[in-house]
Amino acid sequence: MKNLDDASFKDELIELIYASLLDDGNWQRFLDRLNSALHNGKTTFLFYDSVARQGYFSLTSGYTEDEVAVYNAHYNTVNPWMPKASVRPVGIGVTSDQMYSPEQLRKTEFYNDYLTKSDLEGGAGLTIFRDRGRSFVLTTLMSARDRESRGTLANLFTDLSSHLARAFSYYRKGANESDASRSQSQLLDLAGIGLLIVDEDARLKTVNETGEALIDRHCGIRVAPNGQIVFAQSSLQEVLKAACRRHSTGAVRPSELDASGGRLEITIVRMQSDTMREFLAGPSVAILLKPLSTSQSLATYALSAREAEVAKAIIAGKSIQQIAEERGLSRETVRTQLKSVFAKLGVDSQIDLVRKFSEH
Repeated sequence: MKNLDDASFKDELIELIYASLLDDGNWQRFLDRLNSALHNGKTTFLFYDSVARQGYFSLTSGYTEDEVAVYNAHYNTVNPWMPKASVRPVGIGVTSDQMYSPEQLRKTEFYNDYLTKSDLEGGAGLTIFRDRGRSFVLTTLMSARDRESRGTLANLFTDLSSHLARAFSYYRKGANESDASRSQSQLLDLAGIGLLIVDEDARLKTVNETGEALIDRHCGIRVAPNGQIVFAQSSLQEVLKAACRRHSTGAVRPSELDASGGRLEITIVRMQSDTMREFLAGPSVAILLKPLSTSQSLATYALSAREAEVAKAIIAGKSIQQIAEERGLSRETVRTQLKSVFAKLGVDSQIDLVRKFSEH
């Protein structure tokens, strides 16, 4: 165990910062080495959104999985240090006592229900950079045994701040540039599928040629003046909003959109990325747009074979009498099948059915 004010220890940490940008190092090694200088240290890269008043642990050292889970599920909203971290000067290490008095801290839910269970009292933190109300923080919590080390750790954070900021800037730039390779976009273009990639604010980062063409056809999706993707269908907007949250499950959510440009199968999926990339650059969400034929679209409604035949015939402009004669059925049988189609598709009339599946 090295002293926090040991010059060789600081140099080692600086080397690990830059090594984390290369194949021979990673950010976890940096956190583990920093944390090793404390008896009961718990160190993390932390994200805090001052607008949403929420923050999440990203990479951690010294924490158990349960400690991370309960923090991200609840205690991120009641951590009394975080509002202070969102306004304090960037690049200067501070102790927990400088941000919030120990007397006030001991009266909080965060102290009594979270810190004490892990034998923690305070620590030091550093806001590395801030972007649109989002703070990116390095923080270490420690037990009372390490109390005298808080000021030394805060000074070490200040010495490391310029190196961390430089590395984070480089990493963020590289992370943004690696989204949606050109070859992926071209393959989807060949398949006739539109691809839109948005950031955590649902702002468009990448779109392929098919995606641009579909948007131009007024397909129920538009790009707002601020760059955000907006769906005409409010339920899809909510799905997109949920997928863009930092602490999202990232589940694939297929749906359909009915608009003047024709019917589309919409798939909104959280793109996979490494933990540090998402911490620094935020999540990326892909929106896949697949134009549907009437047959493909009808298949999603679990119609029986005969119900699908009746629906296609009505959409094609045939009358109930014509359908009955062509299939050797009574008019009442066709009407019964058509009522079942209406119920499954959520329409009330033949006109609504035609409108729902009219293709342009």
